[in-house]
Amino acid sequence: MIRLLGRRWLWVSIFVGGAVVAWMMYRQARSALDISDPDRARSQSKPIPVRTAMVTAPESEQVIGATALTAASSEATLRAISPGQGTNTVDMIVKSVKVREGDRVRRGQVLFEVDDEVRAEAVVKLEVALVAAEAEHKRVEQSVVFNERTRRMELASSEGLLQFRTSDLDNRTGAFEIVEKLYRDRASSTLEFYESRSRYEQARYEIKEAERRLQRAKDAQQVGPLQDKQELARTLRDLTAARLNLESARRDVRWCQVPSPIDGFIDSKIEVSPGQVLTVTSSLAHVVALDPIHVRVDFPQERMDEVAVGQEAEVVLDSFPKETFQGNVIRISPVVNPALRVFPVVVEMKNPGNRIKAGISGFVRIRVKRQAVVVPAAAVIQHGSKAMVFKVEDGRARLREVQVKHPLDVGMLEVGAGLTAGDEVVIYFSNFYRHWRELTSRDCYLQDNDPVDPDWRKWARRD
Repeated sequence: MIRLLGRRWLWVSIFVGGAVVAWMMYRQARSALDISDPDRARSQSKPIPVRTAMVTAPESEQVIGATALTAASSEATLRAISPGQGTNTVDMIVKSVKVREGDRVRRGQVLFEVDDEVRAEAVVKLEVALVAAEAEHKRVEQSVVFNERTRRMELASSEGLLQFRTSDLDNRTGAFEIVEKLYRDRASSTLEFYESRSRYEQARYEIKEAERRLQRAKDAQQVGPLQDKQELARTLRDLTAARLNLESARRDVRWCQVPSPIDGFIDSKIEVSPGQVLTVTSSLAHVVALDPIHVRVDFPQERMDEVAVGQEAEVVLDSFPKETFQGNVIRISPVVNPALRVFPVVVEMKNPGNRIKAGISGFVRIRVKRQAVVVPAAAVIQHGSKAMVFKVEDGRARLREVQVKHPLDVGMLEVGAGLTAGDEVVIYFSNFYRHWRELTSRDCYLQDNDPVDPDWRKWARRD
């Protein structure tokens, strides 16, 4: 009997214990359902459980790379130069060719010679013309001084003559009045009367001439300097023209020897030969400079803000795969290629011994160290053309628009605006949150201003 009662109590204990465990599991499942369902949490005024992450701003090194091509740092195309004034009808004939394709040349080194006989003759003629123009100009300069002195002397002489004629007229007027009175009184003869009258009229005429001469002298004082200035300007103009013509002719002679404007190499085949007649468009040679050498590279336009003049660059060339060359960014194109979505950049690097040639393909890398605000990619929700995040503020999820740049590390995105280091954002997993991308749906997991519980260890029971 006792054994039977013991068995019954054991079964009762097992039943009661199982019921308690089942009740506890039910309550736990019910609680898990409540916290995992945002609608239930909202209806019970409970915070919605979420996983969050902190926004950080670590210092990182980014590498920007693109294919590249080497190019000459400077180049010059030598052409036949048209002759100057006075020789523009003369054919340009090649006299000698002093270089070949691939030759190394120095700045100022004569590469070609053009026949200069006719131009040399023109120089001699223009030198004679210049001497004549200089002599004429000097003569006029001396004449200006002489003319000024002559005008002053003429003015003084005219003034003295007018004074003399005025005094003479007064005397002859008195004499005529006396003779005229005597003639009326029959005290003088008719001949004496008319001779006195003639001298009187002569004096009047001569004083008029003296006045006119004085006026001409005064006019010469006004007009003479202007005429001298005009004559001096004319001779100066002729002298300047003669000098310019001579310099042009001498330049024509100098151009008969065609020098290299830069240090470099002849990179094109020489297609002219002695005796060949040239035109003004004839190309003689193409010279390229290789030290320093340029590397032209097209970077993606999305990385435009990260490239600047003066940055160091690493260059690996297909012809030297085991070497890495160092250079610096010297130019950034102001125009982006809209078809390829790239912007051209020029990197310059030293090339001692001209070892690297133009036209070699390769790869350029630029390393950029900077602090960037980063956020987990799982926190960013793409809503149309906008990028959105839920930022945790005062226990609530605030919907914020952010400006996303480009990926940094795996699973991390750089944020240009909208967040700062230290902000807390909600992260999403497609296998955990219901309708996690539907920001406008009524049954989306989170809505703007929802209360949230970011303590995931507590509600996930991982304490």
